[in-house]
Amino acid sequence: MNWTVDAPIQIGSIAIAAVVETRITAQSSGEAVFGVGDKRPLLILCAQKGHVGGIDMNDRNYDGEAVETLFPEAISRFRQLLRSAQ
Repeated sequence: MNWTVDAPIQIGSIAIAAVVETRITAQSSGEAVFGVGDKRPLLILCAQKGHVGGIDMNDRNYDGEAVETLFPEAISRFRQLLRSAQ
C-alpha cells in the first residue's frame, strides 16, 4: 500500500490532515499512454496542544503510538508539513 499525508488544515488551535492511500496505474497502447489515479482517506490526523492522534473512517480513535504503528513516520511528516505551512 502506498500512503501519504495530505496538506494540513489549521482551524484555530487545531490542525488536521488526512493519511491517504494513493494508487496510480498507467498503460500504453501504440503511441498513446493513459493513466488512472485515485486516493482515499485512511485516517484523519488531529493535532491539538502538542498531542497528535487519529480517527479512521469507521470512527475508531488512535493515540499517537497506534498511529505510528499503522503509518510509520506519519506524525513527523504531519508536523513537518505544519511547520512548512507557517
